[in-house]
Parts: sequence; C-alpha cells; structure tokens
Amino acid sequence: MAEPIDIPAAVRAQLDHDLATAIGGLLSQAAERDGLDVIEANVDLTLWLLARMTPDQLAASAAALAIRLHRTTTEVAL
Repeated sequence: MAEPIDIPAAVRAQLDHDLATAIGGLLSQAAERDGLDVIEANVDLTLWLLARMTPDQLAASAAALAIRLHRTTTEVAL
C-alpha cells in the first residue's frame, strides 16, 4: 500500500471545496437534464457510487478528481 500523501490543511480544505463545487455543478446539470431536483440527483449519484465502489475506491476517486480539478484550475489561471 502506498504511503499517504501529507497535504497541508489549507490545501486540503481548498481541494475539498473545489471538489464539492464541481460535484454540485454536475449534480445541478444532471438534475436539470433528468427533471429531478438537486437532492434527488445527489441521492441517485451517491447510491450509484456506493453500489459500484468500495470506500477505498471512492476515496481514491475523490482524491484523483480533486487533484485533476486543482491542476485544471491552475492551468487555466496561468
């Protein structure tokens, strides 16, 4: 198993915020497309993820998405 990465608390908080923002936007788009409200879309997404991923896979996917989002945001800012 890989060693955990020590991410400073401020960076971790920003990545968590960015990830939450991205997921919120995706859920809003999905809800609009499917005619659901955001809470229904959130429940659907959560159930879909939980049915297909172990907790470790879900955490790793969230971390990878947060890193990708951070890199994309940084590249756009440059």
